[in-house]
Amino acid sequence: MDNWVFILFVVDVAFMVGILFMLLSYRKSNKVAGTELAMAGGAPALTGEHHIEMMDKLKEELSAAESITKRLDKKRHDLEELEASLQTNKKAMDRVINRASAETRVPPRNWNDDYEHAVSMLDAGASVDEVVEKFGLLSGEAELITSLNNLKN
Repeated sequence: MDNWVFILFVVDVAFMVGILFMLLSYRKSNKVAGTELAMAGGAPALTGEHHIEMMDKLKEELSAAESITKRLDKKRHDLEELEASLQTNKKAMDRVINRASAETRVPPRNWNDDYEHAVSMLDAGASVDEVVEKFGLLSGEAELITSLNNLKN
């Protein structure tokens, strides 16, 4: 957010410097596109049609600057909303990660005995579902034991 504030500040300063440069350069040259500048009250004033043309150009530039400023403000607002959304999502994911790390999916057990008994049951002709139910194994574990046991034999 601080970057956008800085960018907006730099853009505003650049526009002000540009306008100041245009005003000072017109005063120094005392001629603009073949028309004479008349001094009225100590400030340069353009005479003729060129005055209207210059005012129109300045209004266009001012309109463009305002349009850019509005777009930058909208982008800044969008970025702030996105940042808030990301913070909310990050907090939710942190909660899920903490909950998942606190919970263990497989209860602690004596692995060697369970697997040895599961192999014995499978050798005796028990089904994978019976082994899963009796020892609380995951079905993938029981199928892996069956496959490995078949390869061994």
